[in-house]
Amino acid sequence: MQDWKGRDQLIAVALASLLTLPAAAQSPGEPGGVDPELDPQALKAEAEDGNVNAQYNLALMYLNGIGVDADPARAAEWFREAADQDDAEAQMQLGYLYDVGKGVTQSNAQAYYWYRKAARQGDGYAMVNLGYIYRDGRGAEADSEKACDWFEKAADADNAEGQYALADCYLEGQGRERDSATALKWYRLAAEQGDAIAQGRLGYLYEQGIGVDENRAQAADWYRRAAEQGEPQSQYNYAVLLSTGEGVEQDEAAAVDWFRKAAEQGDAHAQYALAGSYFEGRGVAADSERGMHWLRRAADQGFAPAERLLQRVKDSD
Repeated sequence: MQDWKGRDQLIAVALASLLTLPAAAQSPGEPGGVDPELDPQALKAEAEDGNVNAQYNLALMYLNGIGVDADPARAAEWFREAADQDDAEAQMQLGYLYDVGKGVTQSNAQAYYWYRKAARQGDGYAMVNLGYIYRDGRGAEADSEKACDWFEKAADADNAEGQYALADCYLEGQGRERDSATALKWYRLAAEQGDAIAQGRLGYLYEQGIGVDENRAQAADWYRRAAEQGEPQSQYNYAVLLSTGEGVEQDEAAAVDWFRKAAEQGDAHAQYALAGSYFEGRGVAADSERGMHWLRRAADQGFAPAERLLQRVKDSD
């Protein structure tokens, strides 16, 4: 495949997209948030008697299908019962359901209303989600300073998502004066709590020497931690370092494994890089058919280098 430009083009693929990952509202009510041994009928009786803990736990059971058939609408009803009794966690959960339109009609205004009530009671996830609402102007007028204020409240309460969202404020100079050293501090705090996105961003700062001396070994370490948690852009970035031997012992076969993990999650950079590995036989047996498969996958996402290369391949046929 003469049109493939090789490793130099691989390295040129922009890594900066790591810093533009969209921050998603916290997903509440993950399975395991309620004891699966609880008897839903007994819990329902307590909930109907006004027991706020029973109402909240019953809502979680309906939300996640634990002990009962999943029913987001009934979950929303029970979250509302608890929220109306000023239970902050229920208010946050109800706000999230309105945010994403699960079990209720989507409403930015209602999401804002319930997040704000929970945030004012000190719920860290609600603080973060309220910050996103102010950041994005959904349900309230966009206000980057207010967004960062709420992120900071969550960060000060040791909420990892709040910490990396606050770090974004300082890194990007949105809602806070640009300060890469302070951004680094907050990314590190979130990363040390195990937050994969923060770990990946901390790796990027070390790789680029932003707010800290450039250190590829530290970059590789933080990318690896995030990659092992399944964060696709960190999987890609770690694979690049493995491929070049920067900050870590060169291992083309391991690089291909990580490119594949990220590619299978839909990361276009990784799909393009994996195509190159197959075309050139780097870390894997050369296979033009598989190379074309991954090249097309990247091009189908509108990834410009893949589109250009695919067009050159077609023109050469």
